[in-house]
Amino acid sequence: MFVGIDVSKKKHDICIYDKENEKYISFQISNSRDGFEKLVSKISKDDVIAMEATGIYHESLYNFLDSNGYKAIILHPYQLKYFSKTLNNSKTDKLDAKSIAIAISDLSSRLKKVRVPSDKIKSLKEIVHHRNYVSEMLANLERKLRRELVLVMPEIEKYFSTMLSSVLLELLEKYPTPSKIISSFEEVKKIVGWEEEKINRFEQDIRKSIGIEDEYGIYAFIVVSLVKEIKHLVEEFSEIEEKIKSLIDDIPESKNLMTMKGIGLMTVATLIAEIGDIERFETKNQLTSYAGFDPITIQSGQFSNHLHISKKGSKVLRKSMYFLAVRLVRYDKRFRDFYKRLRDRGKNPKLALVAVARKALEIIFHILKTGEEYVPLTS
Repeated sequence: MFVGIDVSKKKHDICIYDKENEKYISFQISNSRDGFEKLVSKISKDDVIAMEATGIYHESLYNFLDSNGYKAIILHPYQLKYFSKTLNNSKTDKLDAKSIAIAISDLSSRLKKVRVPSDKIKSLKEIVHHRNYVSEMLANLERKLRRELVLVMPEIEKYFSTMLSSVLLELLEKYPTPSKIISSFEEVKKIVGWEEEKINRFEQDIRKSIGIEDEYGIYAFIVVSLVKEIKHLVEEFSEIEEKIKSLIDDIPESKNLMTMKGIGLMTVATLIAEIGDIERFETKNQLTSYAGFDPITIQSGQFSNHLHISKKGSKVLRKSMYFLAVRLVRYDKRFRDFYKRLRDRGKNPKLALVAVARKALEIIFHILKTGEEYVPLTS
């Protein structure tokens, strides 16, 4: 029997296909343990069960089936979509449960199965994504705090390079307006710890502040509220990075990747989390395609433009590689020379950096495949 599963957030559509007798049994289950038990009551451990890799909604069902000894496989949506029009006459690329069952019965030898990452890699990917989420929250809060300070006391910004400065946060939490700073200036001096010349300039600037008079205490309330949120997230961010470090320390591949100058621990964590098992990529082109760095042709009338990348696959990996490319151009001769050649040929800076990112990912593919360290150019 061949079992096709069309997964979604709250329910899964099931189709059991008896190919020998050309019979189909279709039903629906809830995305719950009761639903999973209903499914296994109607199938056997000899059946071939397949579902698409669609976001995160397949993971609980797959884990349940796999841990209970069923032959569950995950199929790559990029491959399955080419069969959708012939199998279900639908305009959408997504296959329904019946079409998946037919696909695995007819094309099982040609369909590429998705390698399911280990629990450690799954955990690493989840915590890396959470780090990105918290980082975005911090950036938003920093922008909001900066905006409030422009209204309340714009003079203060030139004394701090970042709104996340621990000194600034302590200062604002206690004294969020110019009047509060001036009225407690002896305490303020202890908090900032600056030399006399700088503290005198700061005092004069705050005394002459053009900030809005906070008659009702609303601006002070908002500033203190933002500061408290930022301090909480900064502490959480530090805890997140400690958890990432503890996971990465036990992954051997991380040490080889760190031999590339410009790659830090968090970049390595992102690479390993997003790439997963390198054996699921047979060639470097498959990996660069997964990151969305494969070139595509955009046609307009009689002209063709080859200066585009597909941008499919992992956005997180693609973004991480782009920022890594910026650092590699700065610190690594191989990539700096490559970037210069592209610029000399007339490539604009962004396209040149995308090319550097792709080249770097090809080298990362080699490092992960061979277990070798990176060898930089010396001359």
